[in-house]
Amino acid sequence: MKIAISAFGDVDRHVKGRRELELADGATVSTVLAELGISPTAQLTVGINGQLVALDSPLRDGDKVMLVTPMEGGSAHA
Repeated sequence: MKIAISAFGDVDRHVKGRRELELADGATVSTVLAELGISPTAQLTVGINGQLVALDSPLRDGDKVMLVTPMEGGSAHA
């Protein structure tokens, strides 16, 4: 199956320009992380087709996986 990947924040360095992955049937979000060399304990927000999901969520052909690292810093203005 083929899935599309979009990555934001620090995790984008792992993607290295790849915007699509070919995975075996039965793959999960954890499979994507392993394929990209991202630790399963990394601080990530993960979505499939616009819905937040867990790392054990199954993937289907054509899914769009979004990986985002939390933002740090910034300031609050009152």
